[in-house]
Amino acid sequence: MFSLRSLRIGATAARALTYGTVTKSAANALTATTATALVSNQVSLGVFRTGQPVRSFVVATVLRAAATTTAGETKKTTKTKKSKKTKGKKMASASSTKAKGATKKKTAAGDVTKKTKTTASEKAAAVEKKKAAADKKKATAAKKKVAAAKAAEVAKKKKAAAKIKAMTPEEKTKLRVRELKKAALLKEPAKLPEHPWILFIAEKTKGVKTADGARANLGKIMPELSQEFKALSPQEVQRLRDTADQNRGTNAKDYEAWVESHTAAQTVAANRARTRLNRIANTRRRLIHDARIPKRPTSSFSIFTKERWATNELSGRPLAEAARTLATEWKSLPATERQHYDDLAKTLSEKYTQEMVTILGRPVSQSPSPTPSSP
Repeated sequence: MFSLRSLRIGATAARALTYGTVTKSAANALTATTATALVSNQVSLGVFRTGQPVRSFVVATVLRAAATTTAGETKKTTKTKKSKKTKGKKMASASSTKAKGATKKKTAAGDVTKKTKTTASEKAAAVEKKKAAADKKKATAAKKKVAAAKAAEVAKKKKAAAKIKAMTPEEKTKLRVRELKKAALLKEPAKLPEHPWILFIAEKTKGVKTADGARANLGKIMPELSQEFKALSPQEVQRLRDTADQNRGTNAKDYEAWVESHTAAQTVAANRARTRLNRIANTRRRLIHDARIPKRPTSSFSIFTKERWATNELSGRPLAEAARTLATEWKSLPATERQHYDDLAKTLSEKYTQEMVTILGRPVSQSPSPTPSSP
């Protein structure tokens, strides 16, 4: 189909060629027809073959040239469109390829990251598993060690028991004495002389030896030392007394430090061992004085008698008579006054119970305060 503009231009050209009036504007119009297809090659050749006049042939030739030009332009336009379309397809294909490559790279990077994370988690799990196995192994070894120690202790006790069972009574007594001496804490700090006479003897016999190098026999030199001490001047005696007082203070500090170097429980055990040792070995070892050991609470009657003795109203009376008087007064006390002493005794008992648990770690069974019967 021809456009309206192409048909107009073709008609103008045909008139001009027919009547010989081709002008510049018509030529330009003919030139412009190259932009639009008017007729095909078959139309122009048909005009020539049918014997049309020359002018008609010229018109046909012009139309053919215009058609050829128009066809070339159309072909060129079609080729340009195809080229653009092909270029667009290539660009789209390149973009698609690039996008696919980026996607592949991203996927590959994600796979690497995922694989790295998986590898790291597997390594951490392996480390934890290895650590747990090592801990379990250590715990098992520790349990075996404890069990072996317990078994060795049991075997040792059995062996000692069998050995004791085979002993004679005298050997058992000696063994018991040895054990009590270990628990009695007998190695107390050495004391400095606390009396002027003892201090004088220590000063006079220090470094004194016999001709053969042995220590001097005090029995032989004691009479001489006694006469010399009696002949001392008052100033020298006062010096000995002052030194003895200083030694007494030093001894007290050293003894207190030695006691505090042990726990209160060790002191209690040592006193118990000393008491048994005195009974078995017939000795007279003093008990350790430790202010940390809780004192047993006194009864309400003991608190009452202590207050009565503090009034000095019973001083000068025989002990038996004073005891009967106190018992009679206690029984005749009103309930309100006796309650006062019972409350004091209860407070002391609770304090003792708490101190026994705190200091010695031993609970104490509570017992009611004893009430003495009349003599």
